[in-house]
Amino acid sequence: MKKTILLLSAVAMMCACSHKELPEGVIDGERMAAFLADAYTLESYNSVESKSDNDTLSITIRAAYDDMLRRHKLTRDEVEYSMQYYANHPDQYRPILEEVGNILNKEAEKHFYNA
Repeated sequence: MKKTILLLSAVAMMCACSHKELPEGVIDGERMAAFLADAYTLESYNSVESKSDNDTLSITIRAAYDDMLRRHKLTRDEVEYSMQYYANHPDQYRPILEEVGNILNKEAEKHFYNA
C-alpha cells in the first residue's frame, strides 16, 4: 500500500512539473503558436516584397502587424515579454514551435490543394 501511494505521489509530481504554470503576462502555448504562425507568414510575405525597398510597403507591413496583434488580442509588450520567457525556457518553447510548424503545414496544404 505504501509503495502504491509513493508511486502515485511520484507520478503526480512528475505531471505537475512537466506542465509548469506560466508566470503572469506570458502568453500560453496555444495562443503563442497561433500568433507566431501568423507572424511567420507576415514575415515571409515581407521578405519577398521587401526587395522593392519601398517605404509604403514598410508602412503596410507595420499596419498588418498591428492588425494581427489586434486579432489575437495581444500587445507588443505581451509578445516581447513572452518571447523573452520562452527564450529562457526552451523545453516549453519547443512544443510551441512544433505547433507553429503544424499550423503552417496545414495552411500550405489548404493552398496547395485549393490551387
